[in-house]
Amino acid sequence: MDELDQSWFPMAACRDTDVTIFFRDSTSDEAKAICAECAVEEECLNYAVDTVSQLGVFGRMDAKEREKEFGVHPIRVRFVVN
Repeated sequence: MDELDQSWFPMAACRDTDVTIFFRDSTSDEAKAICAECAVEEECLNYAVDTVSQLGVFGRMDAKEREKEFGVHPIRVRFVVN
């Protein structure tokens, strides 16, 4: 598997933010506002689409919005405990 480009991570507007706001429905508007001011919003969105992220706000879109816009169906992971 090729490594994904993550060189943009240090330039992300969220780099010094409590990232949990990007993974809660109650704070998605707050997260999207941070994304709106981000210089690497496009790279972040591409990362989410490329990794088929099923959770969180990336590039000002949540998983449902990414699925609708790009036809990307988030991977559903099932953990089995023995």
